[in-house]
Amino acid sequence: MPGGQIKINAFSDNANDGSLQYSLYICNNVSSTYIYFYDFADCFRDIGYALMNFPQQPDDSINFEIGTDDDQSDYYIALQFFCFGEPGKCAIHVVIDNHQPDPDYCRSEFYITAEPDSLNKLGKMLNEWDPKAINEIVWNAEQLLNC
Repeated sequence: MPGGQIKINAFSDNANDGSLQYSLYICNNVSSTYIYFYDFADCFRDIGYALMNFPQQPDDSINFEIGTDDDQSDYYIALQFFCFGEPGKCAIHVVIDNHQPDPDYCRSEFYITAEPDSLNKLGKMLNEWDPKAINEIVWNAEQLLNC
């Protein structure tokens, strides 16, 4: 089965604080999730930089979070990048929670497998992305045939 996809769109500045509205779509071809959130133009730069050389050790793990996994924030976005099994196998653990009251509540949790080189490409895209100049990036996971 093919890997997954991450698509991020940036919209206009929010009010006067300089933040942008983003939409985030993530799928693994079995499950998918979609959320809107607000953050600054450089919010993906650090995770992008870290992923450009990931992994460096067989037990490497990188975490990216926006919000908190409780009702203290408007939403929760968590991406954990990690290695598993045989060398050369990596995955992303995706958790998205919209923190909305019932019946609008939605929490999605799933995994995307990907080759390290594919995650390095995602890192380069995120690190170099200027959402004020280019409003959308799309990454398609590449994976080994035996993943």
